[in-house]
Amino acid sequence: DAPITIPAAEGVMVLGDATRPWVGALINIDMGVAARWAEERRIAFSTFTDLSQRPEIRALVRDEIARINNLLPEGSRVVRFANFPKELDADEGELTRTRKLRREFLEQRYKALIEGLYAGAEDIDCAIAITYQDGSRREMVGSICIRDVRQQ
Repeated sequence: DAPITIPAAEGVMVLGDATRPWVGALINIDMGVAARWAEERRIAFSTFTDLSQRPEIRALVRDEIARINNLLPEGSRVVRFANFPKELDADEGELTRTRKLRREFLEQRYKALIEGLYAGAEDIDCAIAITYQDGSRREMVGSICIRDVRQQ
């Protein structure tokens, strides 16, 4: 049996409860694995954000989600997903020190992305405040792609 993991992902936030019509997911790609995969295929990228939103990386993640979906009962399968636009960070409050997702914080921080996921949007413009190690703050603004797992 194949393990239920996404090789290019460091973490997955699965969304779905009685208030949602289907299961969605936000993926935290593994920069090391995804960068190596992209470099082997001569796919150019400049930053984590750029890499996470590349169509080739989205296709890689989509294919892995589709593979995992085949192992799950129909109601548990991921229908739509998006890749987080930045590496999740414990210093930002997104992860615990043991690298577990802080779901409530992430649901608030990425509320527009989650709403877009369930509204059928294909792209969401997000502004996310980032605090650097030196204490300086900046707002990361960008477009995040949302895709159906069945979409090519």
